[in-house]
Amino acid sequence: CNAGHPAGCYNLGNIYYFGKGIPKDIVMAQKVYDAGCSIGSANACLNLGIIYATGDGVKADNQQAKRYFDAACRHGNPKGCDYAKRVMAKGS
Repeated sequence: CNAGHPAGCYNLGNIYYFGKGIPKDIVMAQKVYDAGCSIGSANACLNLGIIYATGDGVKADNQQAKRYFDAACRHGNPKGCDYAKRVMAKGS
């Protein structure tokens, strides 16, 4: 992820988020997903949006969720577009 590979950040975030071979660590997953999102990983942005929308390990925050869903959409993930619309429909 530190080498600037969006897919690497997404995959590393999944390792932390799901605890694959290591203890689950939502805080590290957030940091890695955020790094991936900032360099263009639509999936990392989507997963961050889900974390904020569901309040998994963080306080639920629809504005943050929408921000990350919008980024996922901009980076080409259609689920991000759909989820951003759902957050808007809830009246974030």
